[in-house]
Amino acid sequence: MKPIRWTVAALFLSINTSFFGQATGELGRRARDLSAEARASVNQAVFAASATMAAAERASDVHLLAQRREILSLQERLSKAGGQNAQLMAELASSQERYVQELAARDLEYAQNIAAFRDQLQDIASTPEGEAALQQFNAGDQQGALNTLDRLRALRRQARRLEDAADARHAATLALESHRTGKLDTKAVIDRYKEIVGLDPGVYDDWKTLGGLYLDSGQLADAESAAESAVATARDDSERAIALNGLGDVLEAQGDLPKAQAKFEQSLKIDRQLAAKDSTSQGLQREISVTLNKIGGILYGQGDVTDARKRYEESVKVARNLADAQPISGLAARDLSVSLLRLGDVLHAQGDLAGAYKQYQDGLDAREALVKAYPDSVELQNDVAAALERTGDVRYDGGDLAGALDRYQKSLEIRKRLVLVDPGSEIYQSNVAVSLDRVGGILLEQGDFHSALPYFTEGLEVSKRLAAANLDAMEQQREVSVALNHLGDVQVKDGNLAGARTSYEESLRIVRQLASAHPDSTDLQRDISVSANRVGDVQQSQGDTAGARMSYEESLRVRKRLVEAHPTSVRLIHDLLNSYAKLSMLTGDKSYAQQGLDLALAKQSSGVLADNDRELIDGLRELANR
Repeated sequence: MKPIRWTVAALFLSINTSFFGQATGELGRRARDLSAEARASVNQAVFAASATMAAAERASDVHLLAQRREILSLQERLSKAGGQNAQLMAELASSQERYVQELAARDLEYAQNIAAFRDQLQDIASTPEGEAALQQFNAGDQQGALNTLDRLRALRRQARRLEDAADARHAATLALESHRTGKLDTKAVIDRYKEIVGLDPGVYDDWKTLGGLYLDSGQLADAESAAESAVATARDDSERAIALNGLGDVLEAQGDLPKAQAKFEQSLKIDRQLAAKDSTSQGLQREISVTLNKIGGILYGQGDVTDARKRYEESVKVARNLADAQPISGLAARDLSVSLLRLGDVLHAQGDLAGAYKQYQDGLDAREALVKAYPDSVELQNDVAAALERTGDVRYDGGDLAGALDRYQKSLEIRKRLVLVDPGSEIYQSNVAVSLDRVGGILLEQGDFHSALPYFTEGLEVSKRLAAANLDAMEQQREVSVALNHLGDVQVKDGNLAGARTSYEESLRIVRQLASAHPDSTDLQRDISVSANRVGDVQQSQGDTAGARMSYEESLRVRKRLVEAHPTSVRLIHDLLNSYAKLSMLTGDKSYAQQGLDLALAKQSSGVLADNDRELIDGLRELANR
């Protein structure tokens, strides 16, 4: 399960419900005495902002599109007039302000953040030098604008500390905007916000933004510290809920699932209380749906499939209501697709392949429709790749290897394109590694291990590079273990048993360390059983029967504990039945097979045995009666 990450984009568009009324009713938090030219520069920067464009994409409204065309026409007429027509300038300013206000009234996330952005722009434009910098920015000379603002800061270094922080914040606001458009790297923006919090550590928005930048760059310890500071400096319950959510994202990325769940639960409780007071707020309902998905993901990762399903089903219900209420909203459609895929994950884990495939395909259809509407959206393309991978997983589990390979290859193609667009994104690189393993795995099962080897080798190289750069990132360390297992699988097919054993044992060593550091992770415990089984398989092939038995018994012990803790998990039951069968065949001890048979029959009678595991009953019965 991949967490939903606290990205820079999500941070810039985060929700502050307490500010909703103010943000939609005013153009900024504080009035400014600006010249007509300065107001025009501010209006232009707000209209052209990536947040405004993103909000317009989410709204996808015909009326707004007509307003935008009118604004572009006015801009063209003003340009032809040399920018000196006062009547056209006033008409353009009025049209841009109406457009932004209508977007803010529809979109709670946008309302808060565009008001804060305008406030910063008004600060910038309040001096002749700042106005000149903003004009540079609007004209496309973004680095020149930042240079101008930096020169202003140098002139004011002797002023009071908080004044210096305010100036730094102005530059960082534009730097963050440049980063969102791919014109400035993450480190450069991090450095600006580190300076700001050093000068003025009491501002919630600064810590929230810095935490997201750290998380996006894989600096998890720094991300946790910044997220905790965001919680401490939150000005109201709405901001506190957002900050707790962000802290939960960081803890989940670190692999501390119980603490992450606790933060998500606290955030959800606050949002439910706020929603009870404002039942018409679509923004709050959206936050509830998103947080339910996060909690469901934690529960799913811990093997609690039943409770995870309850959270996902509630999230789907909320998201569907929002989508029905906003049929032309791209954001609502995307949110629904996320909830559908999460619910599909649970159905998949419970062995309901048909049900899972329907949820996945519905989510994929929604995402592909959004990409057609917004073909330049990197985030939506990444969403499509994830949905393709999910549908491929179900086809694989249903025995359709060709269909699974087709979906995996399409997903890999998209993900490689995204890495070219943003080569600094560790998330995109990690996704490529996952897709390489998926494609290689299918080729291996089809018997084409020579073609599979380059995929596994490349995937292992990517995973090792990411893990070396982020030693405290549990998921990236885990991906190295997975890649080593897959490389070992190819080595087995190639007859290189010694090489395969080395790969499997290294994988087992990694997951043992991770499981020791994160004892509540069901996935890591399961990984131990998988790697131990693979080591045992090679030992058996090498004639080391005693060693193989020790490895299989280690796997069996882990799997028995997991099924005791999660008695309705179809996947974990399947693993345990296989362990009983392996030990019975290796040792000739019928008692292993009998224990497995008793378990299978009991689970079948209680309705928690997967349909494709019924063949295991016959196999275990045969082993028990030999």
